[in-house]
Amino acid sequence: MIGAYLLINTDGTRDEQVLETLNKLPEISNAHIVTGLHDLIVFIQEPNMEKMTDLLINKIRMVEGITRTVTCIAVK
Repeated sequence: MIGAYLLINTDGTRDEQVLETLNKLPEISNAHIVTGLHDLIVFIQEPNMEKMTDLLINKIRMVEGITRTVTCIAVK
């Protein structure tokens, strides 16, 4: 299983909407609105890199209101 932390920036007005949309995805085990450089932090898990890539590109990055993402793959 591959885990990753996703740091998300929104357009500034849709934090709650983005959080609600992301929480509907079964691959996301935790999602939180946070303070600091990013607006949300999300933890995702997938069985392999192919599925992780599909989730990131075709589902998460397509959510309306997300302007930028930074993906941090967990290595230990």
